[in-house]
Amino acid sequence: PQESFDAVTGPAREHVEKAATTLRARGFEPRTEVVLGHPVKRLLGVATDTDASLVVVGSRGMSYPDRAFLGSVSDQLVRQAPACIVAR
Repeated sequence: PQESFDAVTGPAREHVEKAATTLRARGFEPRTEVVLGHPVKRLLGVATDTDASLVVVGSRGMSYPDRAFLGSVSDQLVRQAPACIVAR
């Protein structure tokens, strides 16, 4: 139900809106969306559906062994995305 979705995504929406406010203050016009699912598949899907020319992702600061074992969303996006990727 919508209430469960809102409860799960609320903190993410707050974080996204804070970042969007910063970008707007610098003259950008970000489009934001919070979705659930596999991060790479969902990010690529939203980027494709919206014809995004740029995808910006963050990093959790994992060590090399963690990235090698667990994988990295930003690494996978760089390999699969049809758009430019900026990993921060």
